[in-house]
Amino acid sequence: MLQRLVEVESMIRNYFIFIVFFSVHLAGSSSLNAEKISLQGIIQNGTTGNLGTAESAKLIILQDGMREVANLQSLQGKFSFQGVDVPNQAPLLVQLTYSGVNYNKLIPPTPEFRQKESEITVYDVSDDPDILDTKSILHIVRDRDFLIINKYFLINNVSKPPKSFVKQDFLEIYIPKNAEDLYAQLVQSDSKMGIPLKLKNGKLGKLIERPILPGLSEIQVSYTIKAQNSSDADFEDMMIVMKKDDYRVIFYKPKDMKVQITNSIQLLELKEDLPVETGAFKVIYPEKNTIKIHVSGGSPIKRESENNSNPVERKIINGDWFYTWDRTLLGVIGVICLFFIFSFIFVYRD
Repeated sequence: MLQRLVEVESMIRNYFIFIVFFSVHLAGSSSLNAEKISLQGIIQNGTTGNLGTAESAKLIILQDGMREVANLQSLQGKFSFQGVDVPNQAPLLVQLTYSGVNYNKLIPPTPEFRQKESEITVYDVSDDPDILDTKSILHIVRDRDFLIINKYFLINNVSKPPKSFVKQDFLEIYIPKNAEDLYAQLVQSDSKMGIPLKLKNGKLGKLIERPILPGLSEIQVSYTIKAQNSSDADFEDMMIVMKKDDYRVIFYKPKDMKVQITNSIQLLELKEDLPVETGAFKVIYPEKNTIKIHVSGGSPIKRESENNSNPVERKIINGDWFYTWDRTLLGVIGVICLFFIFSFIFVYRD
């Protein structure tokens, strides 16, 4: 379990290192010179252990969005993009498609990586849900006029030999009817990039229409619940995809906030070794049914702009979600706490 936690922390840490690097780089690169490159690649099949194949390969520039500049079809073993003009300081992405699943390889903007042969591993596919080991938490944060709800799903694809999980209309996440500002993203096993998810309606919730690659992946779903002037708020939650004895840990902040949970099968308050100013419950959910969560009291988490006489409103556009600077700060706080939170997923096991 400790090894899993280390892998998760490393994955999340690498992801944020990439985001910081990527953002700083783009901010200081308003004018870039183009260069002609020839990028070499080799496909490995992680299921068979042999050289692999792919239906297609795309070369994408990660600057001002994602811009495709080259496309190859019907690949086997080695491939190359020849004489492609790209900005000399822009990160690149090689995307292979095999059995309908996309596999990405980030190429940093340095001659060393652009001249080096890039190895990309693809996998055969499986629709067996037993290859997925899923743990999840729900995190509630009190703001002045709303609750910020974050759901984190840690999904371990333990298939042997390794295969990508693909099953239509299977991965489904419950979203309450009164949720607003909905956003979701996926970080695949070895990737450093968060992939924004377009959520579609399923039978009980929202469908995650993405394959799950071998190894550890993370899905983060965030939304808000209105609670004007720190008023009481109610919402529901459900574990749609669950196995026997599955549970979810529900964290809340601040600790002086009162959280009442009803309609659960089992409810255990956790009191030891919690992050600062955080409370938590271990909850066993009813199968295919919701629990009800009532939140009252609690002091809103203080916003950075409240200490600034001239606050600047900043907006980050990510998919269809418009985030204010204040909410972004709270989100960062939540992610920092995530390193502590994931340990509880494994500590409080039956």
